[in-house]
Amino acid sequence: MKKENWVVGVMVLAVSCLTLLSCRISTEELARQVQEAMVERWVGEGRDIRVVNGLVLVSRGGNDHTGLITLSYWGESFDLEVEVVFDGRNFIWFEHWGDGFLPTTVLERQVQAQMIERWTSVGFEPDIASDLVLVHVAGNDYEGLITLFYDGEVFDLEVDVTFDGTNFIWHEFWED
Repeated sequence: MKKENWVVGVMVLAVSCLTLLSCRISTEELARQVQEAMVERWVGEGRDIRVVNGLVLVSRGGNDHTGLITLSYWGESFDLEVEVVFDGRNFIWFEHWGDGFLPTTVLERQVQAQMIERWTSVGFEPDIASDLVLVHVAGNDYEGLITLFYDGEVFDLEVDVTFDGTNFIWHEFWED
């Protein structure tokens, strides 16, 4: 009778191990679920972010994973680093956007294009001597400089930008 109990015990242990192993999701499936949750949150926040290349995760051991996803925002592509902690049932992720919501160069191009559009609409069409350069000050605030050439003169314009992750406003400062 003892041998039979031992055999049943081993069988129960084997079935339990197989059940536990089959319940653990793959790293690829975890990446898919995290990406889906990320996109759902961005849509809820009103951000028009597109996934160019899906999230790829690599296990760092234990519950920790790190990965990269390529996104498109305002027509510009950039890579976003992501960290994921997964306990076997639930996950949480951390997005590493850097100082601002997206690379400053993307914001610079968008603000400069809008500035040129506005100037053109009122008949002011300067040549750009040097493109707008922005520096992230803090929070949603950026400061920058653009150099224009117009009617034989050079103008350095200071520019303030506020960017909330979806929209921006800017103000230029002309010297008298």
